[in-house]
Amino acid sequence: MSGNVLALQNVISNTFLVWGITALLLCPTITLGGQNPTFVANIDVREVVVGSPFEVTFTLTDAESQRFTPPSFRDFKSAGSVSESRGMTVIKGRTSLKQSWSYVLEASRAGTFSIGSAAVLVNGRTYQTAPLTVKVLSPAASSKGAVALPPGRDDAVFVVGELSTQKCYLGQQLTWRLVLYNRAAIEGADLIALPDFEGFFSREKKRFDSRTQTRTLRGKKYAVTTLHEESLFPQSVGEITIGAAQIRVGIEQPGASGFLFGPKPVTLSTQPVTLKVSALPEPVPMNFTGGVGNYTWDITADTNALSTDDALTLTVTLKGNGDSRRFAPPKIAVPATCEIFEPRILEEEEYENEIETVHTKRLEYVVLPKEPGAQELLPQLTYFDVDSNKYCTLNAAPIRFNVVAGKNYRPANARDSIPTPIITTVPVGIWEKMGNYFSAPVFWAILVLTLIAIAMYMLSKRLPNKPDEKPAKYPTDQVSSARQRLNDLTTRWQGVAPEKFYNDLLKSLQSYIAARLELSPAQLNQHVLRAKLAERNVTPIRVQAFLSILQTCEQAVFSGQSDASKMESDGRAAVVVVQELEKEML
Repeated sequence: MSGNVLALQNVISNTFLVWGITALLLCPTITLGGQNPTFVANIDVREVVVGSPFEVTFTLTDAESQRFTPPSFRDFKSAGSVSESRGMTVIKGRTSLKQSWSYVLEASRAGTFSIGSAAVLVNGRTYQTAPLTVKVLSPAASSKGAVALPPGRDDAVFVVGELSTQKCYLGQQLTWRLVLYNRAAIEGADLIALPDFEGFFSREKKRFDSRTQTRTLRGKKYAVTTLHEESLFPQSVGEITIGAAQIRVGIEQPGASGFLFGPKPVTLSTQPVTLKVSALPEPVPMNFTGGVGNYTWDITADTNALSTDDALTLTVTLKGNGDSRRFAPPKIAVPATCEIFEPRILEEEEYENEIETVHTKRLEYVVLPKEPGAQELLPQLTYFDVDSNKYCTLNAAPIRFNVVAGKNYRPANARDSIPTPIITTVPVGIWEKMGNYFSAPVFWAILVLTLIAIAMYMLSKRLPNKPDEKPAKYPTDQVSSARQRLNDLTTRWQGVAPEKFYNDLLKSLQSYIAARLELSPAQLNQHVLRAKLAERNVTPIRVQAFLSILQTCEQAVFSGQSDASKMESDGRAAVVVVQELEKEML
């Protein structure tokens, strides 16, 4: 909108220029003040910070240039396009011509540097500007507060990049704001460029307070407006510098020139700011989730009474303002009489309010009881609280449930015991009785028929199989090969990229179950697997455990939700689940 306004103003300015020239020709009372041309160089800052753009302008007054030659700018690099402008003013009958060339530059290192002379050719005579000196400061030397006045000569309008804090911890959320300060009448504010936020995970905020407020700075009252906000999460420890942002505003000019040409377009730049990022304090608790900030959670169980053939389902809802990419699901400790599987993500969301960015997760844990009796879980969530600068543990209400023996329950001593072979003794007198049978003709007839049957069986084994011979129950070679690949994964997971590990684990599990159940790849879906495993009398708990491992692998491969810290536990869980399936399918 403001760009269209400025374009319209340029058209109006050109119209006034034509009228002014016509007035010069028609009105003999107007005099032309172009007797003494001047050519000067101006810079919009006294000092500049490394990486912060600034503008140099060369202005020719009361003459028209035939050729312009800029200086070399060898100690600076270009940070924008070169702009040229021409204008004419008529004040109290005196006409003034003005022509200017503007360059946006950027310093790449600290120090004091010189900008050489520019030259113009006017009516065969060369005019030159005086050299300029620029002092360039490092970002650390210039950071002396959240808000600093710009180092330019005119502080009536300037823009600042503000951080919500100057120090933070790794993974903590902070806010960067682009704020406009002005004491002059301005027309519009267009965002030209933002920093790249290198070293951060950044998320642009759509909801923030953009109302204009009043703030007094160094005895001067400013109208203050927030133009942009960004949620930042530092990804490394140390000092991280956030570069400059640029906006363009139209500043209204006083006097007749303002009436003729309208607001003057000006490019404003922020100073780079530096953030110090600290590592989390040692020692880090064993059950630390990686959350840094403020967190809440809620955990519920689907029942408080079940059998050893059933499973307990825990639903965990989490909410926090830390870096969601560093947050790992909490580990829930269970007694030795229970087994718990890796959680399944039911839902996750990241959204913003007018203060910060918030992430939520809803997880499902499956707990498998092995022994009957009263059981109790004491879930805990540990995160780092940035307000108190210490690790905090949230204790959920105890989860109590009672377990009864199911129809497939076997006591631990019965499962581990080895059956004792039965040895039968034969009375001594029986051998005399058996001797009478050996001499009977019936005994010899039965013996001969038995030998003939054995010979015929051995002969049939040497003949080729008939076309209608039934195949083996399942391809044992393929099953053994898949199980071996699965076992190998658990021993060579270190140093392997998570994406490759979960891809290999998924293929091994799919190969195993396809061979074991004699299924085609097209049949490897949850509906078919549940039905086929149920036909082989596999308990629903084991079926759900196997499907949960498959889903974990699929999320890691196809959704990019892989976690290197879980590779070993997921691999071992897959081996255990397959071993349990084998026991129940025998």
